[in-house]
Amino acid sequence: MDTRRVEVGWREVVVVGVWAVGAMVVTWSYCCNLMSQLTVRHVPMPVQTITDLVNHKSYTVIMEPNNIVTDTLANSKSGEYLKLYRLGEVGRVKLQHAASFPKALDTLVKRGDHALITNSVGADLLISNLFHQTGRCDVYKARQTFITSTYCMIGQRGSPVIPSMNHW
Repeated sequence: MDTRRVEVGWREVVVVGVWAVGAMVVTWSYCCNLMSQLTVRHVPMPVQTITDLVNHKSYTVIMEPNNIVTDTLANSKSGEYLKLYRLGEVGRVKLQHAASFPKALDTLVKRGDHALITNSVGADLLISNLFHQTGRCDVYKARQTFITSTYCMIGQRGSPVIPSMNHW
């Protein structure tokens, strides 16, 4: 039996180590990229701002009537808000109550020729409910937030809860 010992220098160990780490990084990145390409559905996002929405002639806007959004748009004097308001004059605005938003999201918005304007919390809720029902994410939220509003609590005069609400 031959029991000779082979001496390996530190340079050979470094080269083999660097090669092994490099091979692992390339393999992992390929596998992760391939996995994400196979599992993630890409939803086209052509509308990200009010200007995109106004300029995209095929889009119809769905909004709730008589709320802060429609009031702000109706009272605007110039800029993006006025352009968005004037879409109603050419028939590109549908005023619907919030109760019909889930159906509109599932049919009209998902089809790709309608955009729904609502508050951020409502949009998150609508999207999450649609995902829960279908198991797919077919819609997206645009990047631009264009109207900020504050939330408040209202209570009955004389209620014992009012002092606590006022304190906070």
